[in-house]
Amino acid sequence: MKRHNAFTLIELLVVISIIAILAGFALPIFARSQERAKAQNCMNNLNQLGKGFVQYLNDSDDSMFSIKSTGDDTWPKVLQRKYVTGWQTFRSPFDKVTNERPKEESGNVPISYGINEKLFDTLKSRWVAPTSKLIFAAPAVEKTPGSVIKWQSDAFATQNCKITGGGEAGGFGTHLERDMLNVLFADAHTEQITVKTFSDVNSENGKERWDPMYERESK
Repeated sequence: MKRHNAFTLIELLVVISIIAILAGFALPIFARSQERAKAQNCMNNLNQLGKGFVQYLNDSDDSMFSIKSTGDDTWPKVLQRKYVTGWQTFRSPFDKVTNERPKEESGNVPISYGINEKLFDTLKSRWVAPTSKLIFAAPAVEKTPGSVIKWQSDAFATQNCKITGGGEAGGFGTHLERDMLNVLFADAHTEQITVKTFSDVNSENGKERWDPMYERESK
């Protein structure tokens, strides 16, 4: 009697079920791996921006570009011309391409990172002495809870982006369940910190992270 080697319907269903179960285990692991890769790319962007800021300041006798610069004198364009040449560095890998924030290769690329406005002397455009405690820049995300990451509207254009502490204590991070952010400090080192730490502007440590004048006065 001739034997057929084809799978029966039950066998096929069992195989499909096993594949579905394995896929269910694999997909979350793959998603977490992707998120870690994005977080590392974001950190690399901040490292490159930090190096660009340091080189710019060294070449400019510690004079900082004005917080109110417009046109070709905005901080991304100033850095991109000589110090951070790749526009992709100015866009976070978490900053998804949308109609409002399209993919661009030119100076119109949406800027994902914001600068701490308190680092500027707005009258003299002077730089405050760098320290390891003072936040310089971070992803410019909306400070409202939610499952979707939203980027500050003023980070859309190549204008000065403002990052200040405050807002909700959670929900606006870029990774690890939106509870973590990558941050560039004034001495050009980068760290991954919690949203709660980033938002703190009221404690002594929080004020020292955000306000260079407070740091000076407390010494």
